[in-house]
Amino acid sequence: MMIGDMGTASANNDLVPLAEIEQLAADLIVRVDRTGYLPAQQASNALARSGVVALPFQHGASLRSGSLLAALQSGRPVVTTEPHAPTSLNDVGRMPQLQIIPRNNIGRLSDALEVVLAAEDGVGPLPWPYGWPSIAAAHASLYASVIEGWERRER
Repeated sequence: MMIGDMGTASANNDLVPLAEIEQLAADLIVRVDRTGYLPAQQASNALARSGVVALPFQHGASLRSGSLLAALQSGRPVVTTEPHAPTSLNDVGRMPQLQIIPRNNIGRLSDALEVVLAAEDGVGPLPWPYGWPSIAAAHASLYASVIEGWERRER
């Protein structure tokens, strides 16, 4: 299942063209359901119903990836690609539900997905700093400080 719209390539996620995905699925005789855009709660529910979430970023996983944080927040096992700097995922990189594989290695991706689907254990919540309430609080604090700075300059 592909959840969400096909976006645009970013520094952290070079998208594989949809035609390539569809061709690979046809070659492997695999059905790929695409949801298109979903409101936040529906996307979260779809992730939570998944057996595993695969995020094979070509440029490696990053804490700047909302997709990665949402997948981990769902409580489902996640297989993703190694970041450029081993410490860039901080304590999230040590979570038992996160399996990290080499970039651009379809064989390792396939193997990791099989192992994770067979195991179905070790899933836990995100550490507090990476959960949505903490992220929202950090944004609220940032916005408040920006507004406060602007108000001081306007006086």
